[in-house]
Amino acid sequence: MSFHNVEYFLLLIFSASIYFITPFRLRWLLLLIVSYFFYGYSQLDFIWLLLVSTFIDYSCGLSISKTKNKRQRRLFLIVSIITNLSILAYFKYRLLIDETLGYLLETSSFLSGPAANFILPIGISFFTLQSMGYTIDVYRGKKTAERHLGYFALYVAYFPQLIAGPIERANKLLPQLKRYYNFDWERIRSGLILILVGLFKKLVIVGNLSPLMDTVYGNGDQYTWLEATATAGLSMFYVYMDFSSYTDIARGSARIYGVNLTENFNRPFSALSVRDFWQRWHISLTRWIFDYLHQPLASLSENSYWRFYLTIITFTIVGLWHGAAFNFILWGFVNGVFIVVEKLFYKQNLILPKNRLWDNLRKLRTFCLVNLGAVIFLSPSVEHAGTVFLKIFSFQMDISISNYAMVFPLLIAGIASASWFFSRKLVDFQKEKENWPFRNPIFRWACYLIIIIFITNFSAPDQNAFIYFQF
Repeated sequence: MSFHNVEYFLLLIFSASIYFITPFRLRWLLLLIVSYFFYGYSQLDFIWLLLVSTFIDYSCGLSISKTKNKRQRRLFLIVSIITNLSILAYFKYRLLIDETLGYLLETSSFLSGPAANFILPIGISFFTLQSMGYTIDVYRGKKTAERHLGYFALYVAYFPQLIAGPIERANKLLPQLKRYYNFDWERIRSGLILILVGLFKKLVIVGNLSPLMDTVYGNGDQYTWLEATATAGLSMFYVYMDFSSYTDIARGSARIYGVNLTENFNRPFSALSVRDFWQRWHISLTRWIFDYLHQPLASLSENSYWRFYLTIITFTIVGLWHGAAFNFILWGFVNGVFIVVEKLFYKQNLILPKNRLWDNLRKLRTFCLVNLGAVIFLSPSVEHAGTVFLKIFSFQMDISISNYAMVFPLLIAGIASASWFFSRKLVDFQKEKENWPFRNPIFRWACYLIIIIFITNFSAPDQNAFIYFQF
């Protein structure tokens, strides 16, 4: 069940309609049923994975809190980590492991038949990290163990952020799930407008950019220099619009019930460096990796060279988290190298002057670098990314476009993007009335009307699933 399908909104309307008339003591049960239905609607066969992850981490969290014996506490933590990582390794990475071993040992694939064609459970990378993060926090003493199994199960499976995040911390989400919320029209209104903005991004901007992306990142090589160059220049913007549209709909859906999810993006294209970009991009994942992986490993040594190597290792793992393919691993590795090079330049005081002009040049440089990485990220293989780069740097500037039908969708996507950039403060509802010209209700409603007109008239007819659903 995807966020931009009618089925999801029927589920949202139905559950929200009865949520506020449901007795408070039963609301967690209602949301848990809706969450499991939401996941089971798409992949009923894998709903047991949610149950396993939930029961293991719930039991480990309780066991850690009940004993003061360091060895036993560490044992329960290891059980939680191994269980979650084993689930990820088996369902997400076994084909990559098999392919790698087959290449190294010069043998055929160890997997065949149904095993080789196994479907990846959706959202597995998100709910395993979220559940495992809870156990680590209990072990560190940052979170008291949750004794109510129902609330913990809801924390793991909460449907607005179950499939593609944001990856929430127990300290933030669990208290909100336990809180009583009255029907608040202003809060619901803000949630609905967030959903509307998310649909606008997905259906209009992403939908109209998709034909160009499919032409270049498909399996063929029948595209021109202009198409390859334009696609490379729009790649990270395309991923951002797709992923942030999911986040907007997730946050808007949760806000209807009173829950505020983490804001996953903070104007990433205003970043002055690749490091700054990653502090603004997919914030919930970046912070999770830093807190639970990078920081513990960095504490092993104060050696500056170890920190450089660790940065590259960490981002390579980030790439691997995104997918069991060599292009994702290379994408993570490249981002790590970019950050290390930036650190080395900074260490040697080889930095640009600080003023508005040079800051804009920094932003442009960062935008170009992350787009080079995005070509690797979106390509179906490393080899395909190589052909795209070869096409771009061949400088065969054929100004013709092979598919003239793309001109109109790209024009619509461009106009829609400009409209979104101009009115993007619409998603910040707590401050919208403090900012000119959003204090004017006529202006705000004009923006809403424009968004609705774009959605009803310029939505792409066939929509791909959200990019991050595959992770």
